[in-house]
Amino acid sequence: MNARSFATRLVWTVVSMLAFLTVMHAVFYLLPGDPVRALFGFRSPGEELLSELREAFRLDDPYPVQLGRYLAGLVTGDLGPVYRLSPNGLSASGTTVSGVVWASVPSTLRMVGLAVVLQTAVGTALSGVLSGVSGRRAVAFKAGVALLIAVPSFVLASLAQIGVPWLVDALGLLAGAAFLAAVPSGMVALIGYPLVRDTRRSDFARRAFASGMSDRRVRWIHTMRPTMGTMVTLGAAETGNLLTAAVLVEPILGRQGLGSVLIAAMNARQGPTILGAVGTAFVLVATMNLAADLLTMRLDPRIDAL
Repeated sequence: MNARSFATRLVWTVVSMLAFLTVMHAVFYLLPGDPVRALFGFRSPGEELLSELREAFRLDDPYPVQLGRYLAGLVTGDLGPVYRLSPNGLSASGTTVSGVVWASVPSTLRMVGLAVVLQTAVGTALSGVLSGVSGRRAVAFKAGVALLIAVPSFVLASLAQIGVPWLVDALGLLAGAAFLAAVPSGMVALIGYPLVRDTRRSDFARRAFASGMSDRRVRWIHTMRPTMGTMVTLGAAETGNLLTAAVLVEPILGRQGLGSVLIAAMNARQGPTILGAVGTAFVLVATMNLAADLLTMRLDPRIDAL
C-alpha cells in the first residue's frame, strides 16, 4: 500500500464525513418549523421558556456558527450538556451529550466486533460446504442462504424476542451478534464459494488429489487457505453496515448501546443528543469503512494498483 492510495482514501473519508454531517445538521435546523417548539409536541409553551431554550441551545447565533460549533464539538468531545424539560422550566441534567453518547459506544463496538468474527467464520464455513455439494442439494442450500440474506437483522431480532425471549436473554451479547452476522455471513458464503470451487480445480489441488488425499482434506485444508484473504476482506467490508444494523437491533433486545441512546433521545425530543448520536455513529461507520479499505489493499495488492 503506497502513501498516495492511503492519502486519497483518507481525504475522501473526511470529505464524506463533512458532507453528511453538514447535510444532517442543516436538515435538522433549517427545515421549516421551530426545533424548540417541537420539544413540546402539542403543548403550547410560553415565550419566556422558548427564549430560555433558544439561548441554552444557542439557536440565535448565525447558522454557520452553529454548524462550526457542532463539528468542533464532535472533534473535541464537547457537545454541551443534556437538558431536561420539567413543569418548572429547563434544567441541566448534570450529564453531557458526549458523555452519554460515548458511554454507549463500547457496548455497541463489542457487539459489532463479535459479529465480524461470527460472519467471517460462519460465511467461510458455509462457502466450504457449498463448494462440496452439487445438484439439487446445492440449489436448495443456496436458496436457503439467499432466503436468510433477505431477512433484515432487526426482523430476526424481533421474531426471536417474541418467540424465544428466554433464549435471547440467556445468550446476551452473543444473540445480538448472531442477529447482526446472519445476513453478511450469507453474503460472504455466496460470494466466497465460487472462489473455493475454482481453487479446487487448480494445479496444486489436483496434485493433492493425485497423492491420495480425501476430498474433505483437500477442501478444508488446501483450498480454503488461499481464499482466506478474500473472506476476511469481505467480512471487514461489512463492518460499517453491521454498526448501522446494531443501532436498530440494540433497542429491540433491550441492550444499552448507541441505538438505545438514540431511541431514548428521540422519545425525549432531545435534539443535541440525537445529533450527537447520529454524528458519532456516522464517524464510526466511515472510520470502519476506511479501515476495511486499507485491510483490503493490504491483503490484495492488486486493488492498491487500481
